[in-house]
Amino acid sequence: MPRKALFIGINHYNKAPKLKGCINDATRMHSLLSRNADDTLNFEGKLLTSDRYDVSAAELRKNIVALFIGTAEASIFYYSGHGALRDYGGFLVTKDAAQYHEGVDMHSVLALANAAVLEGRHRQVLIILDCCHSGAFGDLQAGMASPTVIHEGVSILTASKADEVSVESKGQGLFTTSLCNALEGAAADLLGRVTVGSVYSHLDQLFGAWQQRPMLKVNVSTLLVLRKCHSAVPMETLLKLNTLFEASHHELPLTPEHEPSHDTPDQERVGDYLHLQQLFHAGLVRPKNEAFMYHAAMKSDSIVLSPLGKYYREVVGR
Repeated sequence: MPRKALFIGINHYNKAPKLKGCINDATRMHSLLSRNADDTLNFEGKLLTSDRYDVSAAELRKNIVALFIGTAEASIFYYSGHGALRDYGGFLVTKDAAQYHEGVDMHSVLALANAAVLEGRHRQVLIILDCCHSGAFGDLQAGMASPTVIHEGVSILTASKADEVSVESKGQGLFTTSLCNALEGAAADLLGRVTVGSVYSHLDQLFGAWQQRPMLKVNVSTLLVLRKCHSAVPMETLLKLNTLFEASHHELPLTPEHEPSHDTPDQERVGDYLHLQQLFHAGLVRPKNEAFMYHAAMKSDSIVLSPLGKYYREVVGR
């Protein structure tokens, strides 16, 4: 099944103040999520920006409905623009916004996303909002007869809490700038996978207590892989965690013959040693009693798995 995404960036408004960074944000997100780091297809994206389209409430609603119609392995809705919070709900503000006609209400977007997963058309949905008051998305809304529920398979990532504004700087939103850095690899694991969970962990460390606070609301049993970056350690090397370390042992003895500069190196052991060096630099193994691999080999010390190494041995062994 396909993976598809809708990216919205609105700088221009008929009555609301003009913004500067939303088109840049949506365009950069579209570029990053359309392709993985190796240029393979990721999400089939559609980009709507206010410099090229009249992003009215009707136009935005039409495209959101189109996103959630049909089948998809995963879908993403990204919005950058004004956000509004009223007594009667939260809104994604559109170009034609006016009093009591702010744009597309957040509750209706969530209802469409919920229906897509409940009816089995989409396996997972991620909604990303870079706008003021975006944290209101998925919250209880005034005057509603029943609470808003985030159904299994839906994740929501917002730039700020419900009572906060989202800040622009140098022609981009602070939230989206950090998010894009995460997607480029700052939030990738050693296999190169960037998930919504690793993205939020990255964002959580960047935004302080006195800044806007991104929010993550999820109801999932598996984390959606948003993008694949280049792996920090080749898979061939990661697999050595299983072949060199037996399941019940976390320790591997070294000998001087492992070291390539030794007078009589063993070529098979040297090959393993070169893989171990890569694992050492990635923090997956460490010498038991020495600070450096060379000294461990020359003194016949042992190499042991780090806690991270034990974790990745399980991951690649599945």
